[in-house]
Amino acid sequence: MLHSAALGGNFDIVTALIAAGANVHVIDGQGRTALHVASLSGCTDAVNALLAGGVNVNAIGDIRWTALHLAALSGHTDVVNALIAGGADVNVQNNWGKTALHVAALSGHTDVVNALIAGRANVDVRDNSGWTALRFAASGVHADVVNALIAGRANVHVIDGEGRTALHVAACFGRTGFVNALIAAGANVDVRDNSGWTALCFAASEGHTDVVTALIAKGANIHAITNGGRTALHWAAKKGHASIVRLLLAAGANHNLQDNAGNAALDYAAIHGHRRVIGVIREFAAATKGQRVVDARHAPADPDTPTPPTIPTSSPVRLSVGTKLSVPGAVHEATKNQNRVRFVARLSTSSASPAGVEESKGPSQGR
Repeated sequence: MLHSAALGGNFDIVTALIAAGANVHVIDGQGRTALHVASLSGCTDAVNALLAGGVNVNAIGDIRWTALHLAALSGHTDVVNALIAGGADVNVQNNWGKTALHVAALSGHTDVVNALIAGRANVDVRDNSGWTALRFAASGVHADVVNALIAGRANVHVIDGEGRTALHVAACFGRTGFVNALIAAGANVDVRDNSGWTALCFAASEGHTDVVTALIAKGANIHAITNGGRTALHWAAKKGHASIVRLLLAAGANHNLQDNAGNAALDYAAIHGHRRVIGVIREFAAATKGQRVVDARHAPADPDTPTPPTIPTSSPVRLSVGTKLSVPGAVHEATKNQNRVRFVARLSTSSASPAGVEESKGPSQGR
């Protein structure tokens, strides 16, 4: 009865039941107390009544979710503040190593992020895949969350198990504003991941012209090579991004540089049939008196055409306080099904890395 009243946000019934001696510590089939349910539904009055009734504010539900996790997930800032005032541990990690701050950042709840930081949340705690809240935020679209975390002194240099920082993530997703904010906060523009990829390599490979422009303006090393001997120019040419190829050449990229397989940027453009890129490189080479022409009919075989990994997908999870919930599973699915899954699939799979199989055995699944 107490769970039902809390789920519906019925303060009067909650207080009446507590006054009548209802056991506030009773858990449901998912290991949740009435406080978990009230926090998810966003009923601050019911939360305060339960706290006054002696409920354990740090009670662990199914898969180690606390009431604070659920309030952060749903964006209920008032409930978050009430729980913190009631002694909630802001740094409890669930089975995936995520704190309430991870959940709030992933969900784009800036006010909750600020409340948690004010409540002394550890902004740099990593989940089981080495992801910080900043790394999650960098893959999303919530600029306010990124700015809040930076203002909260999040460490922009933290790397995950694949050696990637928030800057790698932002560059891969084409978040120019995030890239500028991270660099302004001191992020190393040329940091290399375990496969030797810099932010510039990711931006060039994914076709994000504005990010490439921003990184070059911030002094990114256009000559940095991956473990396979490739520069950003190799990847832009291979992917057919003519405007980025032109940018990199204008910035001084060496179009004659060969990778570990002996291929230059023009070779990859020819192999993959990118005529505009071929034209750009030939035009530049002719203008600089260093033309190198490759006949596509006799181009060398591409040694590592990557096979994009696949991830099972499903409809985005929508949580309702009136339905049976499995919240930890819902957030796990949300991590896979929101737009940021593209980065998880692209950079965090065990089958292949974006740099090609010769550069890495493949990063682990990042969730």
